Amino acid sequence: ITIKRDTLGDIYLYFVCETNENKVLARTGKSVGYDFGLKQFLTASDNEDIKAPLFFKQNANVIKKANRILSRKKKGSNHRRLAKIALARLYKKISNQRK
Repeated sequence: ITIKRDTLGDIYLYFVCETNENKVLARTGKSVGYDFGLKQFLTASDNEDIKAPLFFKQNANVIKKANRILSRKKKGSNHRRLAKIALARLYKKISNQRK
């Protein structure tokens, strides 16, 4: 077991265990190929297009505002600490959306 804490104070427990299970998945006989592109995120061989989820681009203005708020705070103050935590929360939210 490994215990880690991030900048927001969230605690994560990592467990490592060994198992002897061999799971066999049923095969359907169907296959599909995917192509990553610049204009279209994913194009499948069965003509199904998937648009790119641009989470960072969607939230860029919110992050800009949080950075501006942080930069106006006096170093060492409690309000700067709170603004830094708010910015870290935004980055964590976007990284979770991207995952």
